[in-house]
Amino acid sequence: MYNTKTTLGLDIGGAHLKAVLLKKDKETILSNATILRTPLWQGLKSLEDHLLDIKKKWYINGGTKVVCTMTGEMADFFDNRQEGVNRISQVIFSVFGSKIYFYSTSGLTRSLHSSLRKKIIASANWHATASIISKLIPSCLIIDVGSTTTDIIPIRDHRVLTPEKSSDHQRLQTGELVYVGINRTPICSIANTLIFRASTVNVTREFFASTSDIFRLTGDLKEKFDFYPACDGKIKSKTGSQKRLARMIGLDLSDAKEKEWIGLARNLKGIILEELIINLKKVLNHYRISNNCLLILSGSGIFLGSELAKKLQCPSQNISETFNHVLSIKPELKEFSEICAPSVSIALLSIL
Repeated sequence: MYNTKTTLGLDIGGAHLKAVLLKKDKETILSNATILRTPLWQGLKSLEDHLLDIKKKWYINGGTKVVCTMTGEMADFFDNRQEGVNRISQVIFSVFGSKIYFYSTSGLTRSLHSSLRKKIIASANWHATASIISKLIPSCLIIDVGSTTTDIIPIRDHRVLTPEKSSDHQRLQTGELVYVGINRTPICSIANTLIFRASTVNVTREFFASTSDIFRLTGDLKEKFDFYPACDGKIKSKTGSQKRLARMIGLDLSDAKEKEWIGLARNLKGIILEELIINLKKVLNHYRISNNCLLILSGSGIFLGSELAKKLQCPSQNISETFNHVLSIKPELKEFSEICAPSVSIALLSIL
């Protein structure tokens, strides 16, 4: 029998595991949260090791309810997404036992038997966040900017407008899923050309630098959330990022001053913001939503969401403020609740 006082929420991505522990007594408290590096394209060992560590350190036992959502099934370690759901769920079962709840776009389920069920479990973490927020806020857009992707999720009259069975492919079409994030996106995928010293320069289509380099130089990326190695495997410093950016336009670090490399990073940040604005407006038009609707901001790139709100003159609030309606969050876990929003959401959905 479950101890309904403790719930473990897991969001298993292709690059990170995000885990939270909720405890319920007189009020529901976010008591633990963590973000861990799990490169699933290299295999499942890192995921299993981290889950075992969480089980030990957080004293997870048979009485703790375990709820899970995932996007990691997209990793190219798997032949297809159904295999990904199977393999990831097997790891979860091996660590926590068979009584696991999985989040699907139609709600929580313990059944993984049908291929249809596996399909609606795959890549459903965005819907978990939207589902809990739709209960707390009547109308809004959720803007979740992560390490790899950005989700733009419309809610109106306490209803998630995105159709339940929408796939990643369909959301890429509507602009609700944008493959750009603050850590892992290759810079060569962001722009074909850049302006440098008042001239247009072609971008080298090599994996020389990532968005982590941009946001190290702009000062937006916090070291504690800078998980992955640099593209060249070298130091993750401002100087290192300047070297990598220089290669993107065929130069060396010594060919320009620091302020010029920082200026180039700001230019790239502006290009990313413009891409997000284009997709946000596409979603607004598709669902006929007001241009000044409330934006609920989450993810490790929450600073980009905040800048979007300012540019569009939209009211906004961080998702931790929204969670505060039903959840007590320790000050030191506020940032984690924003980055681990799907984990928090599925845990809340399982107990509310």
